[in-house]
Amino acid sequence: MLNYKNIKIYKKLCFNTITYKNLKKKILQLILQMILSSKK
Repeated sequence: MLNYKNIKIYKKLCFNTITYKNLKKKILQLILQMILSSKK
C-alpha cells in the first residue's frame, strides 16, 4: 500500500514538472514574440 502510494505521488510529481517545463517554454516564446513585435 505504501509503495503504491509513493509511486502515485512520484508520477504526479513527474507529470507536474513536465507540464511546468512546457509552460515555461511557451511563456518564454510568448515574451520573445512580444519583444520582437514591439521592436518593429
